[in-house]
Amino acid sequence: MATASFPPEVSDEEACYGDAIPALTAIGDDVKWYSDSLLINILDSGNTYNPPVPNAGTYIYYVTQLGPCGESPAEPVVLTIHALPELPIAHNQAICHGDSVPSLTADGYNILWYNHFTLPYVINTGNIYNTGDDDIGVHTYYITQSDSITGCTSNATTISLTIQPSPLITLNNYNFYITQGESVTIKAYNAVTYTWEPVDGSLNTTIGSTVFASPDSTTVYTVIGTNSIGCSGTASCTVHVDEDAISEIETEESLLISPNPTEAKFRIEYNSLQQSPIQVHIRNTHGQILVVKEIYSINGKFNHVFDIGNFADGMYHVQIVTEKGIINRKVVLRQVMNNKR
Repeated sequence: MATASFPPEVSDEEACYGDAIPALTAIGDDVKWYSDSLLINILDSGNTYNPPVPNAGTYIYYVTQLGPCGESPAEPVVLTIHALPELPIAHNQAICHGDSVPSLTADGYNILWYNHFTLPYVINTGNIYNTGDDDIGVHTYYITQSDSITGCTSNATTISLTIQPSPLITLNNYNFYITQGESVTIKAYNAVTYTWEPVDGSLNTTIGSTVFASPDSTTVYTVIGTNSIGCSGTASCTVHVDEDAISEIETEESLLISPNPTEAKFRIEYNSLQQSPIQVHIRNTHGQILVVKEIYSINGKFNHVFDIGNFADGMYHVQIVTEKGIINRKVVLRQVMNNKR
């Protein structure tokens, strides 16, 4: 049994603020705990004391034990509650879908990354994190920093990567077919503002959702559409210009389309010295092929009747494809009310 001339054996304790406060212990007999060195304010008795510590700081208690000669001198015991480190500084990122995904960065020491606010497990360490995210939406992470001296870890800071949607730009058509001197209307959809390329003078304007293209040769046009949040998408189309089309009927050949305009049917009469069959293509104004017909010569004459009464009123392009080249003509369909199907 310890004598009164010796204080009890004690151990200092420390903890991080917010963690469980460790109990203070003393080895001795009839131990008493005081808040002051004069041993006026007694706090508790027994070998264990659970101090009610509300804040970070250093707390000193004084412990005695009772021996045959009375109460021993007081032995101080120190409880240190370390303050938590400051929150690390987060750098949020926002990009458009399809852009290169940047790394997330944070300022602080001994940075740890988590993907849930409960901080169940570490997914990355260090100040830089390559998330690999590519889905549209807000991707949220949580970061802490720790003090290498005290070992205490800060509360978590939220850091986010926002991937915003880019517009899916579409066009009224992606291939147009015209002859030199003709124009075609190109329309773009699904954005707020539009910019067109190339800037070569073949477009009536380079801004807006609708442009008129009049190229002298086959040209690819690209539109850049931007939505309301500043993200962009692109789309391209090709305007094919028939530079080899036969512009004048040669003396040994002739082409007749009648009636033109037509209410439904029209006849193609093509006279030529060639014996190889020809092909007739009927296209709409967007360049889409609606009819393909191969016609054979009978005594140097190519004749066929086409019925386009089921088509919508408007202008159609007729192409005569021969071994010598292509002849382009137009036919207009104007149905009368009692003849519509």
